[in-house]
Amino acid sequence: METDGTTIPDTSFNAVDFGSGKRQKDGILSVRWPDGVCLKIQKDWMYSLTIERDGYIFTRQRFKKNDKQLLIWVERVAKDISNGRYTTKKTEKEIILDIITKRNLASFMNNTKWRELRIGMRKELPFIPPYEYKTLFDDSNYISEDYVQYLIKNEGPNCFCSLDEESFNFLNYKAIEWLKVRPRFFTEEGGQLVKKKVWYDCEKEFTEILKKYSIPYELKNGVYTIYGYK
Repeated sequence: METDGTTIPDTSFNAVDFGSGKRQKDGILSVRWPDGVCLKIQKDWMYSLTIERDGYIFTRQRFKKNDKQLLIWVERVAKDISNGRYTTKKTEKEIILDIITKRNLASFMNNTKWRELRIGMRKELPFIPPYEYKTLFDDSNYISEDYVQYLIKNEGPNCFCSLDEESFNFLNYKAIEWLKVRPRFFTEEGGQLVKKKVWYDCEKEFTEILKKYSIPYELKNGVYTIYGYK
């Protein structure tokens, strides 16, 4: 069915065979299958078609508002879902659970504590200290030992760090295995002939944040390690 380029009439999907999928009332189109897989179409500046389960998006496809391929995609995707293509696909949550089980890890943090720690470091410290983190998906040698030693030796970074969304694993807290922070460090400043150590210290304020939000940590050689899992 033709559309006016700004809306998709509900009847444009009436001929689609959704199999055991049940139409929901939210969004332009929302269909849920018994295995929890959902097909959704939402509108922002374009039409966005997603296939998801438990909040995890397997795939996303965008279409212009007058794109006639949208109906073809809906028919194709509905057939794939009905045939079980996404039934055995694991969500990120399921993959994380597999890793935790396989490595016999225990959880020490949750989304609330990670959020409080990040916001506390952004708003309650005079500066953001150097830090590094590792996710459950990173290889064991993902973090350079040289960099960790760099923190341990008190030597500061070439520039101050950021705790924005992109810099902090896009706020995907549940995947963070550990975070290492060096709240007291120095940098060598000055010309090549005359250099001096300039110290930066927010350790007192940082430990107050850890205490305030009941954040568990380990301290070794001046480096604070906060474990998401261990």
